[in-house]
Amino acid sequence: MTGFALYFLGPLHYLTGDLAAAEDLLRKAVALDAGNANAWNDLGESLRQQGRNAEAIAPLERALSLKPDLAHAHGNLAAALLLEARGDEALRRAEQSLALAADKAVAYSDLGSMLGRLGRYDDAAAAFDRALALRPGDPRVAYYKALLRFLHGAIRRGMGRA
Repeated sequence: MTGFALYFLGPLHYLTGDLAAAEDLLRKAVALDAGNANAWNDLGESLRQQGRNAEAIAPLERALSLKPDLAHAHGNLAAALLLEARGDEALRRAEQSLALAADKAVAYSDLGSMLGRLGRYDDAAAAFDRALALRPGDPRVAYYKALLRFLHGAIRRGMGRA
């Protein structure tokens, strides 16, 4: 089987929740076709979804070395870096993802989630507002913004600043 064929089979397993099988197929795909940036990205994302964030960083960086304008690889790398407590790097990657993203609403929502996790609540709310301006009424974005407001309020109340 070719690396290209394996690359297409990996995400199918990923979508069905079989992340170990997806990882196996994607590892084989990049072994056969080391120049496939999307396969490297998908391998990194399958590792990240398994909670193996530190291990996910190298394949995601490889994807970006092959295709620097791969917006979703910047976003996936940002998520892995954030979970590895590398917030400044994560934020830079999230901003790169936003700059390159075709779907700006999703990118702003992802940026808002990241800023919220970094404790930058006002900036996070502004990012969610931008996402909602682009896609009014989006339930995912509205949910995350409401969650942010709830958590920020709970934190402020816990510190005696409500």
